[in-house]
Amino acid sequence: MIRTLTAAAIAATLSLTAPMAAASDIRVNGGKDIIRKGDQASKLPRYLGRPDYSEVGRVCRKPSIAECKRDNNTAWGRIYQYYFDDKNYQIEVYDGTITRIHWTR
Repeated sequence: MIRTLTAAAIAATLSLTAPMAAASDIRVNGGKDIIRKGDQASKLPRYLGRPDYSEVGRVCRKPSIAECKRDNNTAWGRIYQYYFDDKNYQIEVYDGTITRIHWTR
């Protein structure tokens, strides 16, 4: 009985968190290519063009779904904003690598 409840709880948790991780990807080129955290930042101008806005700020050092809040997990990097496919994307880049993608409508 406990195993069944534990398995059901794990399945429910995974079904809730999996779409969140996939939602931070950007499908480009008619869905043929995907920009995701961990990719090289050189993909951004190739598929999205020039950013609508760019600034220097504290960003995550490693690819992350959540915003990095502790100082030992952050460093100075570049924050880009793009408007693409009816969404506003905020993309954090550290050392040439995309570390976080966050979007809003």
